Amino acid sequence: MANSSWHLFLATLYSLLALLHASSSAGGAFPKPAFVSSTQPKTELLSNGSNETTTTTTAETQDPLIAVPEWKRKLPYPLNNKTSTLQRITIPGFGGRCAVEVYLLGTAHVSNDSSRDVNLLLETIDPDVIFLELCDQRIPMLTAPPPELNGEGETSEDTEKKPWWRRRKTKPKPSNEEGGRQPKSLHGMASNMLTSMQQDYANSLGVELGGEFRTAYNFWEQSRLSRPAGAVHMILGDRPLYLTLTRAWESLGTWGKTKLLVALFISTLQKPNPEELRNWMKSILEDDSGDILTKSIDDLKKHFPTLEEVIIRERDAYMACKLYQTCRQMLIMLQQQQRQESPPPSSPSIQRVVAIVGAGHIKGMCHWLTGGNQGKGTPEDVLAGLIKIKKAIAHEDAQVLTHDVMVVNHEQLQEIVQKQ
Repeated sequence: MANSSWHLFLATLYSLLALLHASSSAGGAFPKPAFVSSTQPKTELLSNGSNETTTTTTAETQDPLIAVPEWKRKLPYPLNNKTSTLQRITIPGFGGRCAVEVYLLGTAHVSNDSSRDVNLLLETIDPDVIFLELCDQRIPMLTAPPPELNGEGETSEDTEKKPWWRRRKTKPKPSNEEGGRQPKSLHGMASNMLTSMQQDYANSLGVELGGEFRTAYNFWEQSRLSRPAGAVHMILGDRPLYLTLTRAWESLGTWGKTKLLVALFISTLQKPNPEELRNWMKSILEDDSGDILTKSIDDLKKHFPTLEEVIIRERDAYMACKLYQTCRQMLIMLQQQQRQESPPPSSPSIQRVVAIVGAGHIKGMCHWLTGGNQGKGTPEDVLAGLIKIKKAIAHEDAQVLTHDVMVVNHEQLQEIVQKQ
């Protein structure tokens, strides 16, 4: 178990080192996503200020020792049999005339069951918004291109059989007008390396990495045909990989960084026993309370406690704030629609969000969405603290990450897909 955890975690750190080099080449700037549009709320619905309205969240989470709530009993099997990995939270609008129901579904990231559960929940709920634990650097996980030759006479499937550290390509990087390397390519390098490392685990169990995200993408595509007047919106809700890994590295002291570098070197010389790897992953998949990355870091937190805080807990807070901003924007639009209706609707208007995240994030996100932000200010205040690094990002980029909701643009996404 320990070797398997080290293999996953140290590969993540390897991508971190490459990413740090990339960030220094890019001057510390964070590239704006080219394929998403952003919307900035015009009013604040969560604030400590006396002149602004405030909403409260209603938790409908399930304790394993308490009877299954009615809303969950109405769901098809096996969704109605889930406990901690499927929760519903209601965020009401001002005056109770509208509300947003949030369904939080936890997945394992390398489980075929997760893809099945996502498809079943989306078809049952038919949400207005799909919220994903993805950032712009991991957008390729939404699509599954066919195998292609890598220039060495091998298909991508053949390449996956190689050790992860031998999959790095030596292709020359594209240059910008000034002769330097493109920041977006460099920042994407770490995401690609992390994905190839996780693919080792998926291949060991015969499952598809990130299949639940592709399932959500397919549902989103189909909604454009079945609901042309009100297609489902897809939100990228995770903190950029660049910032998460940089903050993780900066959280370590000199001794911690030294230990990790040494362990990283050792990990390139030896991979875990395949049977041990399968047994370790099987134990995680049988326990629906966590996902692969969360469990790996949990195994190692006694050695590097700050990394668990940065990679797991901070992202709990980040995604919860982004999810709240999404719901807040939906409430604003619902209220605007109600003002235009005559006569006013007799019953509250309700919209639904399905949030698909790693199972290990469910508890933390529910905590933040149901009062864990008390005394910490607005979501924007929390987010501003979660994107800080020593080499500060540009002010404009910080404003986007702090205030905007990242909505995937279909046309621009198709351009990205065609280039894969």
